[in-house]
Amino acid sequence: MMKEILDYRLQDQERLSGLVSVYNLFGKLFLEGVTPEAADTLYNIPEFTDVTGECIAQLSEKGGSHDWSDLAAAQHYQLFGLAVLPYASVFLEADSNLGGEVTRNLASFMDQTGCQASNTDPAEHVGGLLKTLGYLVHAEQSAALNSSLEDISYWREQQYRLMEMFLLPWLPVFAFAVRLEGNQFFTRLCDFTLEVVNDHLLDLSVDISRSSDSLVWPQPPNLLDDPAVGIKDIAHFLVTPAASGIYFGREAVASFARDLKLPRGFGARSQMLANLIRSAASFDQVGLLLHRIDEAIADWQEYYRSFILRFPAMAFAIKEVWLPRSENTRRLIKQIENAEQGLEG
Repeated sequence: MMKEILDYRLQDQERLSGLVSVYNLFGKLFLEGVTPEAADTLYNIPEFTDVTGECIAQLSEKGGSHDWSDLAAAQHYQLFGLAVLPYASVFLEADSNLGGEVTRNLASFMDQTGCQASNTDPAEHVGGLLKTLGYLVHAEQSAALNSSLEDISYWREQQYRLMEMFLLPWLPVFAFAVRLEGNQFFTRLCDFTLEVVNDHLLDLSVDISRSSDSLVWPQPPNLLDDPAVGIKDIAHFLVTPAASGIYFGREAVASFARDLKLPRGFGARSQMLANLIRSAASFDQVGLLLHRIDEAIADWQEYYRSFILRFPAMAFAIKEVWLPRSENTRRLIKQIENAEQGLEG
């Protein structure tokens, strides 16, 4: 499908130029949202013409006399500032916080490749990572112009390293989390980003063996081994992707509350889910809530299995980490449901 945007039958220079342009465009959209400038470009890309028009029409209708771009900025913040945080560490660190091992390793990579000096975007943001990929592809393009086979090989290896270490371990999970929030434009953008990255990865894999680098995944806690575990701990576990193997966004928590007609309050995702569990306990609906959570995890697993079939080259983290951890979380939910343990505090 993305071949209509990136024609891989073109000569290398044209292909690389197209890849740089797409990564820069997609990166900017994730970082800034749909701006009037970006909309002009998107209208000329057949795969985005309809969804861009629908997005702007809905915003214009909703905003009345207000500029649609102001509402687009607000919508972008609601999605990526509150609902689905688009940073590698949020998905890969044990505490979901920036500033840990992922941050340090990425900073080291950026310094080694010279990306840091030319890129002021947030490095761990999905948009920043895509623009960094664009920088690395442009470096390959420059090396090709200079007919430097050694430099071409080096820059292709760095593209592969960035994907394997900092993007592919969480991009598929991020994409489904965005889909679940119901934003049609960014769902489309995520889908095409996966296709572009997959095609790029397959191109690189032709002459680059599997990297010796490996991401060290944090081990999820054995939650019920602690007799003092409480609601806050359970909620924190469930909304920590590296532990639970899924990403519970704000819309997921809100949907549980709507289904069971329970209050969930406000605040961060962890606080909202903890409030919801407390409400369920107060109204004797813990079993129903746990059943809904289990159903939601099953939906994630269905997505993981379909992703493995659709994008086998990108599915190593899904198979080795995300799917097994989501299964572990389902077992945990069943244990809590059977014992009604840990629901105090």
